[in-house]
Amino acid sequence: MFTKKEIKELIFNAIKKSEKFLAEESPQNAEIILSQLLKINPDNFKAIQLLGMSQYKQNKYEEAKNTFKIALKSSPNNAENHNNIGLCYADLREFNKAIEHAKKSINLNPNEQIYKKSLARHYRVNEESEKAIPILEQLLKENNRDAEVWANIGGIHGENRDLNKTETCLLTSLKIDPNFSQASVDLAYTYHLQGRWDEAWRLYEHRFNVYPELKKMIKKYGAENKWDGNDIKDKKILLYSEQGIGDAINFVRYVPLVKNKGCHTIVHCPDEIKSIVKNCEGVDEATGYKEATPEHDAHCSLLSLPFLLGNPSIPSKPYIKSNLQANLENYSGFKIGICWAGNPKHPNDKYRSCYLKNFKKINDIPNVILFSLQKDKRRRQYNTGEITDFTEDSSNMKIIDLKNNMKTFDDTAAIVDQLDLIITVDTSLLHLAGAMGKETWALIPWNCDWRWKSSGESTVWYPSVRLFRQQSLGDWETVFEEVKKEVLKKIEAP
Repeated sequence: MFTKKEIKELIFNAIKKSEKFLAEESPQNAEIILSQLLKINPDNFKAIQLLGMSQYKQNKYEEAKNTFKIALKSSPNNAENHNNIGLCYADLREFNKAIEHAKKSINLNPNEQIYKKSLARHYRVNEESEKAIPILEQLLKENNRDAEVWANIGGIHGENRDLNKTETCLLTSLKIDPNFSQASVDLAYTYHLQGRWDEAWRLYEHRFNVYPELKKMIKKYGAENKWDGNDIKDKKILLYSEQGIGDAINFVRYVPLVKNKGCHTIVHCPDEIKSIVKNCEGVDEATGYKEATPEHDAHCSLLSLPFLLGNPSIPSKPYIKSNLQANLENYSGFKIGICWAGNPKHPNDKYRSCYLKNFKKINDIPNVILFSLQKDKRRRQYNTGEITDFTEDSSNMKIIDLKNNMKTFDDTAAIVDQLDLIITVDTSLLHLAGAMGKETWALIPWNCDWRWKSSGESTVWYPSVRLFRQQSLGDWETVFEEVKKEVLKKIEAP
C-alpha cells in the first residue's frame, strides 16, 4: 500500500509527465496517463482539464467538450474552462455556443488576451470577420507587439483580397517574431498570389512547423533523411504527396528535374493516381499509400521541389498521357466535360464549388452535349453548419453522367482525351486536364487558390487552361454569362 505522501507524489509526477507529453505533441500518451490517474483520483481538477486538452489535440472534440463540462461543474466560474469548451464547440461547428462561452471567459477574466483571440477566431471562422476586426484592433491597442494578432488581421485583409495590407501586417508580425511560422506561411500565400515565386517558395517551407499532418509525415519517412538539396547521385529518393490529388498531379512535373541529378525516383502518392503517375517522365517507380513505404535514402515533399531546385522556370509542357481508350464516338455534337464541385473536405470547398444549375446556360445551347465528370454528388455540410446540395434544381438538365465509367484516373484521362472542352471548378480534374494539355476552362472563385494568382486569364502552370474569375464573392452568375458567350463563339467559329 502507498502512503498518502507517496500517492500525492505519484499524482504530481503523473500531472507533470502529462504536461510534458502535451508540450511534445504526444496527446495520446497524455490521455493514457490521465485516464489512469482519474481512476484513483476522479476529482482531480487539473487532471480533468489536461485530459480534455489531450482529447482536443487529438481532434476528439465531442469527448473533449464533455470532459471540460465535468471540470466546469466543479468550477463554473473558471474562465479557462469556458474558453476550452468554446474551442470544442467551434470545431464541432456550433459557433453560437462557441461565441457564448468565449464571451463568458472574457467577462470572467477581461484582462486575459487569449480569450479575446478565441472570440475573434470564432467570429472569423463563422464568416463574421467584421466582428473580429474590432476585437483584434483593441488587442493591438493593449499590446501592439503581438505577432499573432497582426497575422490574424493580415489574414482577414487577405480574405478581402487587399494583398498590400496583408503583406504589411504579416511583415510586422514577422518583425516582432521572426520564428512565427504561421505568419511565414500566410506571407508565402500572399507572394504566390502575386507571382513572387522565389520569395514564396522559401517562406512556404515553414508549413512543416505549422501543420500537424506534415509533422507526422516527416516522422513517418524519417527526419534524418529529409532531402535538403544535397547530392543524391545514385541514391533512392522518395517524393511524396503531402496534400490532395490535385497537388500531386500539379507538382509531379518537377520529378524530371530531380531525376537529372542521377538518382532513382520513387513517387509515393494517392492510390487513385498511381497508374498515371508511374508513366510520367522522370518517374522510376510509383507506389500508393496503401502499399508499404518503399526503401529510400532520402525523401521530399513534391511541393518542396521548387524551393530545393532553386525556383526553376515552371515546367509547363503536357506531362500526362491517356493510357486507355474511351468510346464517345456515338455522341455527335460539341462535347464538354463538366465538374461543379470539389472535395468536400477542402477548406474552401463552399466557395470554389458551384451549383450544377449554373451550367443550364450552356446546356441549352444547340449542338452542345454536357458530360458529367462529377464523382461526388452528395450534399455537403460546412463549418457554419449549413447543408448544401449543389445539384438542386437541375433535374431537368440533359447531361450524360459518366461517373460509372471513371473507376480510376486512367479512365478519367481517357474520357478527357475524347472531349472537345473541359469546364470545371478548381479540383483534381482541372489539374488532370491541364497536365494533359486539354483545352480547359477553370471556374475560379473570388478567394482563389494561391497558384492561380490574383488576376489574369492565363496561368503559368497550364498553357491550355483559361481562367474565368468571379468578380465578387459568390457571383457565379456573371462567370457563367461569360462562359456562355465564349462557348457560342467556339461552336459558331468556321
